[in-house]
Amino acid sequence: MIRRRVPLVKAVASIITISTGGSAGREGADSQISAGFGSLVADKLGLSMKYRRIAIATGIGAGIGTIFKAPPLGGAILAAEILYTRDFESAAIIPAFIASVIGYSIFGILEGFEPVFGAVEITWTVLQIPFFALLGVVCGLLGKLYCHSFYGTRDLFTGFFTRHGLPKKLKPVTGAFFIGLVFVIFWYLAPETRLVALGSIGSGYGFLQLMMYNMVPLSVLIMIPFVKIFMTSFTIGSGGDPVGGSLHPV
Repeated sequence: MIRRRVPLVKAVASIITISTGGSAGREGADSQISAGFGSLVADKLGLSMKYRRIAIATGIGAGIGTIFKAPPLGGAILAAEILYTRDFESAAIIPAFIASVIGYSIFGILEGFEPVFGAVEITWTVLQIPFFALLGVVCGLLGKLYCHSFYGTRDLFTGFFTRHGLPKKLKPVTGAFFIGLVFVIFWYLAPETRLVALGSIGSGYGFLQLMMYNMVPLSVLIMIPFVKIFMTSFTIGSGGDPVGGSLHPV
């Protein structure tokens, strides 16, 4: 069960966090907002636990499929597997398929149907396949580093503020301070590190497009993942884009 105030609070918090330079994405916020509306529908219709899961999964799938402009299978498949570690909500595929198409259609009417990223011509050869495999390993290791950094930062902030009896409202302020400090350091460190500073805040969509166009120096490409991990960990781990406290165990 998701509290009814979550969609509104999540929307406002995410808008403020991302628009002020916090390193966070709109996908997680959008999925939780959509899940909140799914829970609200389940409340109003008095759905059983089984159908409540389907309603929430459908909301998540529709939200992600819409914000990524990836309907209908993208949202439907995500909806079916997102709630589980080792399971699959097959009953959510058809509802999420329909909801994803509807959500995408409404979003497209208002924002346009162009893809999130501009088209880029890519060529590759069979001899490059081992490098793709190596890239997968590197990305997996970076993903593991991100998880440890994110949860470690969250636990660090929670433990510090709990031990010293500090008000929780200061957590995102403290996180924002360190984000701003790192940004200023990289901005004045060297001309190239200014690109690192700019690429490490916000959602990063603009820099992803530049990378696809091969317009970002190699040194910046090497530094951005680590700085971005730090920025995101301090943005969300400090509570800048709050997600805690919205779910009730059933």
